This record gives sequence, structure tokens and C-alpha cells, in this order.
Amino acid sequence: MIKVFLSHNSSDKPLVTDLAERLKLEENIEPWFDKWNLIPGDPWQEEIEQALDQCQVLLMLIGEGELGPWQHEEMRIAITRRVNNKEKSYRVVPVFLPGTLAKAHEDLPPFLSRYASVRFQKTFAEENNYHYLLCGIKGKKPGPSSKIKPIKSIGRPINVNQRVKLIRLTKRITEVFSHIYIYPDECNKCLSWLGDIQAHYSEALDDDWPALFRAKSLIDDIQSKIMAYRLICQAEKEITENSRKEILELLESLKKMLE
Repeated sequence: MIKVFLSHNSSDKPLVTDLAERLKLEENIEPWFDKWNLIPGDPWQEEIEQALDQCQVLLMLIGEGELGPWQHEEMRIAITRRVNNKEKSYRVVPVFLPGTLAKAHEDLPPFLSRYASVRFQKTFAEENNYHYLLCGIKGKKPGPSSKIKPIKSIGRPINVNQRVKLIRLTKRITEVFSHIYIYPDECNKCLSWLGDIQAHYSEALDDDWPALFRAKSLIDDIQSKIMAYRLICQAEKEITENSRKEILELLESLKKMLE
């Protein structure tokens, strides 16, 4: 698991949230985002310093404004780590957020300008640029950009018929869960139907990235629960009422999202 610290100006938080949602879907990437990781009431400076020490990658996210005060502090910590890390495994990736076309790579602070940057033009849905970002995080060569499959543009509303179909699929899964503790084989049906829901989500929500991220994240959570329940069933152990209640609550959240 590659832990990635998202260094950003607080004024860019909505954009950074969208990027964090997308990175969270990657199998081997764990984004550290203050909005998600800082606990109210805890000393946040110490938490940030600990996160910077634990993350293998620092994404320096550059918005329309200047770098924030804490971004300068985080950059100083990154400099220290790069100097002390003889294996150079600690990575720093400057990322121009959507809407920063007026800014040039040469205008970055000297430390950041040493590293190749990633620039998003209008959205994080630009697959070539997102591919470059993933390669930067993983330390891999991007390769020919023609291999990246383009996606549809963002902006169209979700089709009503597709939404209805999603709700029906969700209700079917909810019915199956009412018998999951009696019929373990139904777990496999649940996994199959969740795959169908994911396919329909991709079709219905591919023009609404934030909604798609939330939906996929919730489905992934449900799938992991089903896999755990299937193992419990195979071991012929009784599923507790609390566990059953938890997954039903997840399904209810999924239904509300589609209403």
C-alpha cells in the first residue's frame, strides 16, 4: 500500500476532495487527506507531522492562489526527507489542479521545480493526466499515452431509467440479505448482482465523478462485507445480529443515494 500525503491550500479543498475520492478507489493507494484523517479535538499539528513521516509520496497540489503556509512547512519536511533518504524512495510530485493554466512549472519554488509535474486542464477526468499522476505516485514510466482509453465528458444529468434500474437491483440484493444467514450460497448471488450494479453505475454516473466515487466506495464496502460473511458461512458459524444489521444499514445508505 502506497500512502500518499495530499498537501494543499485550504481554499482548494473542494477540488482536493474530488482527487482524494478518486485516489481512494485505487487498489494500492491510500491517500492521507486532513479532512478525512484529523480527529476533532486532537492536536492536528502532531497528526500532520506523523502522517508526513509515514507517507511514501507527497503530492504538492497547486491551485490558483499561492502555496498555503502549511504547504511551505510540508515542503521543508519533504526536503529534509529527500536529503536524508539515500535510496530516494520518497517521492515528491507537483500537481497543478484544474483551472491553473496561467501558472507555469518554472514559477514553482526551486525545490519543486526540480521534479516533473502533472497538470490537469479542466477536470480530474482527463485520463492521460490521471495516468501520469498514478505513474508519478508509483515511480513508473507512463509509456505511450495512446494506451489510455478516453472517457466521456462531464456534465450530463443521470438518466432516470438508469436510476430506476439501479434501485430495483438494490432492492433485490436487500431481499437476498434477509436470507443470507440461512442460505450461504446467496452470498455468491449478492456478489454477482453487485457487479451488475457497478456496471450500471459506470453507465449512469460516469458524467458525475463525485457521485460515482461515493457509489463505488460504498459498493466496495458492501462487497468486502459479503466476502467476510461467505467465509463465516463456510466455517458454519452463526452470523451475529449486529453484523447483519451493519450490512443492511449499508444497503439502506445505497438506496437513499439512488432516491
